[in-house]
Amino acid sequence: MSAIFSTTQIVSYFLLEQTQFEFVDLRFTDIKGAWHHLTYRYSAVNRENLENGFPFDGSSIDAWQPINKSDMILKPSVETAFLDPFTADSTAIVICNVYDIYKNEMYAKCPRSIAAKSLEYLTQANVGDVAYFGPENEFFIFEDVKVKDSAKKGSYIQRYKGLGEMNPEELWQTTLNPEKRTLLQVKYSNNTKAKSKKDQDLIQILMGDDVAPRKNFIISRALEVSNLDI
Repeated sequence: MSAIFSTTQIVSYFLLEQTQFEFVDLRFTDIKGAWHHLTYRYSAVNRENLENGFPFDGSSIDAWQPINKSDMILKPSVETAFLDPFTADSTAIVICNVYDIYKNEMYAKCPRSIAAKSLEYLTQANVGDVAYFGPENEFFIFEDVKVKDSAKKGSYIQRYKGLGEMNPEELWQTTLNPEKRTLLQVKYSNNTKAKSKKDQDLIQILMGDDVAPRKNFIISRALEVSNLDI
């Protein structure tokens, strides 16, 4: 089991450098409940960033901040820290609150912020004393999946976690057979003036800073893909 520490122990470990950790893993969830994390070497963690928070870019998180207001802060709740039981290197996991630096308050789309405001309302409205929040553990694990697409004849997908799960025949068919595999070399010239506006727009969609057009491009053309090695 992972070790749970008291606040006093955590402060002692972090601030007095009496530590058994090599890494500190700062974790938070997005509005959809997906885990995200930043990992620091313990030597990079000090009193200042524990108290003031760790900066990070929130623009890559779906449904969060735009690129022009992407700077955010992770403030660790040190009392939540525990040892990661799975990592080879000793790692302390710490749950964090997300702060909006533009409004100088807890971020409105952070689930912990929403939970904190809910608890505050319970107290103010005098309708309850305790609230419990947790994930709904509803998921499925498949060995393989058959997909039928009405736009095509049909497909069969088998998922591998790595090449080590394939037998020699499967490895040859998917990766090693030079008659079946396709290698494409993509080049992009710096001479953008020679490119048509259509080409320039496509390059901007696929390589630009805005994520949404790239996502829409992939979704709208998914059925046109062929010879995709997954």
